[in-house]
Amino acid sequence: MNSKEVKDYSPIVWALERFFYYLQWCSISSVFKIREHVQAGTVDKEVTKRRSRQIEYYIFGWFVAEILALPTIGTSNWLDKLILFCAVYRLLDILQVTMNVNLFGRLRIDVEPESVAFLARTVVLSVWNFIEAMILFGLVYRANIHLLNNAKTICDALYFSVVTQLTIGYGDLTPTSYLRAIIAAQGVLGFLVGIFAVSRVIAFLPKPQSVIGD
Repeated sequence: MNSKEVKDYSPIVWALERFFYYLQWCSISSVFKIREHVQAGTVDKEVTKRRSRQIEYYIFGWFVAEILALPTIGTSNWLDKLILFCAVYRLLDILQVTMNVNLFGRLRIDVEPESVAFLARTVVLSVWNFIEAMILFGLVYRANIHLLNNAKTICDALYFSVVTQLTIGYGDLTPTSYLRAIIAAQGVLGFLVGIFAVSRVIAFLPKPQSVIGD
């Protein structure tokens, strides 16, 4: 089945598939034609190695930028706006990668299934994206810390991001105004990224053998 056939069966799924298909071209990675998945049988190992390294350099570059942004956010109004723009951009990037790689990518394959470099790597990158989302939302909360009751520092913002994404919610820090909508967005994105990360981990686990064969 391909995306055109999907439209005949489910216009809703087709519309979402098209949305995330075009959203991926807004990613910086698309400029360098960096893709997580490659067509089985059409790309040799050397090409796969090169693309895999490019992807990881891209991801690590974002991670370094986020760590450097932690102590600087909240010090300058224009810098806060730049960091917020980059954080939202990266969150959308993580969302589109999660949906395209795990869900919609297979709808665009006409002949052969997609392949990955190796399965352990997909597990690590999925968990990495989940953790990275916590940092990015922490930057958003730090830039709007005046709307987060009882919070004062970047550590408070990161703590609130972690307990929110993990759905712990102690209630010691409480959001106000539009920050509540951002928290709802983190809940949705965290659920989507998290559920696919968990599914990757489960799929990678060795299948237990039953003595009685059930």
